[in-house]
Amino acid sequence: MRTFLKPKTLIRIPGGVRYEITGAPMGEGGGSVIYPARRYLPDGKAQYQKSPILYAVKECYPLTPRYAFSRNGAGEIVPDEDSEEARIYLAGAKAMQSAEAESSGRVYKKGFRLTPVLETFQEVEISQDCGHSFQKARNGISVMESLAEKGLSLKSYLKEKRHLPVQETFRI
Repeated sequence: MRTFLKPKTLIRIPGGVRYEITGAPMGEGGGSVIYPARRYLPDGKAQYQKSPILYAVKECYPLTPRYAFSRNGAGEIVPDEDSEEARIYLAGAKAMQSAEAESSGRVYKKGFRLTPVLETFQEVEISQDCGHSFQKARNGISVMESLAEKGLSLKSYLKEKRHLPVQETFRI
C-alpha cells in the first residue's frame, strides 16, 4: 500500500527551487503518483516567492504484484525487501519516467495537446516538517504544469453526464 506525501510537504530540487504539495494525489497509476503543487523560487534573501502557476509533481512510486515498495523515514521510495531484482525494477521505472520528459516534449512540439514534462530529477530533498529539515531522497520526480484549472477530465465529465452523445464522443 502506498504512503502518499502529505499536503505542506516540500520538495527541494537542485538550485534551491521548492515545490509544496498542496493536496491529496490527483491521480495514480502503476508507476507513479501525481500531486498538485505550488512552486517557490528563492529570491536571494533567504525568502521564497510563490509562482502563480499551478504545477503537478509526478513521483515514481511503482505498484506491482511482484515487488512491494514503500516510503522510508526520509521520504524515499525503496523496496520493502532487500532484493536486487526489486532495486533493478525501481531503477527501470525511474528511467522510464525520466525518458517521458523527452518523448512528451517531442510530441508537444508537433501540436498534440499534451502537457509536457518541464523537468525531471533523480535525487531531491524532502521536508515533511514545513521546511525545518530536509532529507535527501533518490526519488524520480517529474514536474509539469497542472491541468487542474484547464477544464474537466474525461473521467469527471462521464461521472457527471453518465454517457456521451455520439457527436460529443467524436469531438473528444
